[in-house]
Amino acid sequence: PLAERQGYCELSCLASDDGTPVCDDPTKATIGEISCVGNEACSGAEGKIGSMSCLGSETCQNVTSSTIKDKSCIGVQACFNSSNAVIGTKSCVGSTSCSPASELQVGDASCFGIAACNSVKDLTVGDRACYGPGSCQYADNVTIKRGACLGNRACHTAGSGVNATDTRIKIGKYS
Repeated sequence: PLAERQGYCELSCLASDDGTPVCDDPTKATIGEISCVGNEACSGAEGKIGSMSCLGSETCQNVTSSTIKDKSCIGVQACFNSSNAVIGTKSCVGSTSCSPASELQVGDASCFGIAACNSVKDLTVGDRACYGPGSCQYADNVTIKRGACLGNRACHTAGSGVNATDTRIKIGKYS
């Protein structure tokens, strides 16, 4: 089948405007079904991309040494220019979510919102964490436990060395 010969499925690597393949020859990613759909999606990507992932213009473009699980990195420039990342199932949903990022570990169903995981570096996010328009914004060298930082400005001023392991902290409108 095509997936075995070229590393991706027949329904993957399609530009949304005209249906032409966008995964270029330098793409060295294993790509699941119905993934990498959108203008320049997964162009230059290296790593493993699950099914129904990297949907939207420039999603997963230039992603290196990363694993993106099923139904993740959805939205314009989601996971764009990320490196050494592990993105859980149904995570990094929303425009520019999880991009650009380095040394990012995201659990399942995490980092939702307009600025989800924005400006991340060395960030670890547990399952179902950092919801909201400003979720995990300006994070740097932060560990956020399962279910933490839920709210409108969740983790907005998270900084170097912060370890948000108590799920009761930073839950609310101005967290």
